[in-house]
Amino acid sequence: MAVWLERLVEDAGDIAMKYFRGKFDVEYKEDNSPVTTADLDVNAFLLDGLRKRYPDDCMASEESPVSVEERRAAKRVWFIDPIDGTSHFVRGVKEFGILVALWEEGVVVESVAHFPALKLTMYAKQAEGCFFQGEKVQVSKRDMDTARISCWGRAYRTLNTVDEPMALPALGVAYMAAGQLDGGIVRGRGWGYHDVAWACCAIAEAGGRITDAEGNPLRFDADAPPLPDVLVCSNGVVHRALLGFV
Repeated sequence: MAVWLERLVEDAGDIAMKYFRGKFDVEYKEDNSPVTTADLDVNAFLLDGLRKRYPDDCMASEESPVSVEERRAAKRVWFIDPIDGTSHFVRGVKEFGILVALWEEGVVVESVAHFPALKLTMYAKQAEGCFFQGEKVQVSKRDMDTARISCWGRAYRTLNTVDEPMALPALGVAYMAAGQLDGGIVRGRGWGYHDVAWACCAIAEAGGRITDAEGNPLRFDADAPPLPDVLVCSNGVVHRALLGFV
């Protein structure tokens, strides 16, 4: 396990928590999504830490975008979301996270998802496994008869079999990889690779699946199409059934 990467992201979480439910500035980007002082400070901290260790890698952050040409020329790309769920953060809701993933030669090979206010961390690395709170985890084997389904988006709300669906998709994915949830459909617009890349590594290493609505794996290379509006994530057992609802 890359302890240094976990520590870096958790230290970034400490920075976010200094602002959480406190004072910070909020601005709105062209797509009307919020960005706060905390987003920018966490972003700067992560970029500094990653660049010190890997100065030649490409750093593609939500708050520091890079060009397609830069990504195309890079052998390794870090996808960074300084605060996933900024709108939650602004309202003082605990469900927000810090997401970091490393893409190399066509595959996401390492990732961390840290949820500072909940004190939860998931780490995954290709061929080593997925770890939640330091313990190696795997997806469940439950089928649709007993599956715990948590969907995001009104169109799929009736599929939910949990009393309180996850407010943040990234948190739901983490619980899915840990075997506490079994599947879900996520519908949204405007998300980027920084939102999703980490999940592909975590779910794959835990033994599950994450695909588009046609069952195709997601791509994160510079020439990949934009992420689809609908993603399906599961333990693998219920995946085919969930695709039938899309």
